[in-house]
Amino acid sequence: NKMFEGVRAKMSTLHRHRQQVALIVAATPTLRQYEQSSGVRAAFLPYGVSPRFGIHANASMEYTHDLGFTGGWQRFNPRYPMRGQAFSRNNTNRMRERGVRIFAPNHMLKAEEYIRAIATSKLWFATSEVGEHASTRFYEVLFSGRCMLVCNRDLAAYAPLGFVEGKHMAMFGSPQEFEAKVYYYLSHEEERMTMVRNAREFVLSHHMWKHRAAEFVASVRLALANRSLANQRRLRAAGEISTQSRK
Repeated sequence: NKMFEGVRAKMSTLHRHRQQVALIVAATPTLRQYEQSSGVRAAFLPYGVSPRFGIHANASMEYTHDLGFTGGWQRFNPRYPMRGQAFSRNNTNRMRERGVRIFAPNHMLKAEEYIRAIATSKLWFATSEVGEHASTRFYEVLFSGRCMLVCNRDLAAYAPLGFVEGKHMAMFGSPQEFEAKVYYYLSHEEERMTMVRNAREFVLSHHMWKHRAAEFVASVRLALANRSLANQRRLRAAGEISTQSRK
């Protein structure tokens, strides 16, 4: 999950062992730099979601919060551009003054608490990570069947996943637009729930962990087949050179 920490050292290690490594998989579509620095083929393998995050999808639960966010104690983490600006105390205090019920704990939640918090919040705030990287939180909220995701407009991160602004999630490009989107969707329930249903259906058919497992197996098989062909070509080339030298 912390794939962007110590990347240079990781790529250096892979480069040293590149003849023994057939494949790198990473949850970011920005793979070219990994291939160039490691000398190993890279494949895009996004995160997925467990079915348990949708257990409250059809429940008639009361919404106890309008806007939720976990990670508030790291709101100014440099790996998450826009997070600290959009979810600043000034912004959240102003929204609270206007009646927005915000759930933002300053500690880690247990899995069951986290799943229930998503299911009892109308909107959920999230931002992509450096490297066009959509975290597990995106899939968990989108699959909930209860909560609508409001995220930063990072098309390089979301387009490869098939997510569409206005169909699966609401997006913002500034703190002001984020605040405006919150007010808008809290007052347009039918539009919000249409997006929630679209998101759940799309994740159910494309982004469960079972899909990732199948994609992983297919990527490994392809990488091993390519490695085998490359080895055969090297052996043939070595044999031809040896034959020519004997002549």
